[in-house]
Amino acid sequence: MKSHPGIPKSILRSLTTDGIKKIVVGAVIFNVVENQRRVLMLQRAKSDFMGDLVELPSGGVERGEEILSALRREIEEETGLRELSQPKFVETFDYVSGTGKRARQLNFHCTSASADVRLNTEEHSAYWWLSRSELDSGRYNISTETRKAVLEAFRALDGD
Repeated sequence: MKSHPGIPKSILRSLTTDGIKKIVVGAVIFNVVENQRRVLMLQRAKSDFMGDLVELPSGGVERGEEILSALRREIEEETGLRELSQPKFVETFDYVSGTGKRARQLNFHCTSASADVRLNTEEHSAYWWLSRSELDSGRYNISTETRKAVLEAFRALDGD
């Protein structure tokens, strides 16, 4: 796979050696809502794989597609958001997809100039702009891996 600015080369090289069959991109999107930095979280449609799970806007990288192009496409398809800062790599996590493929999600953080989400209701049933404390409240069905990625993005922004 072609190298990409900001993504450690070791992560890209390990895709093959680790048996990864599907590459997914995830977006930790921040916005200032009610004078507080918040992150956009989407709830998967109940009828979908892992229904009701609260996740990041995310999706598969198509064959021949650049990683950051896939990220922007997925963000727009799932949320309608277009005015975004330059995405910065955060971290990865692995999981087994709905089709049984070993997947690696490459997560990036960025900021949206708008909080006006146009949710793709075929894939998701709800969305929230969550503060750090709301994310940690236990109220939302968020995987440990996703929570870790979001918290890492909060730390990265606090360090910027």
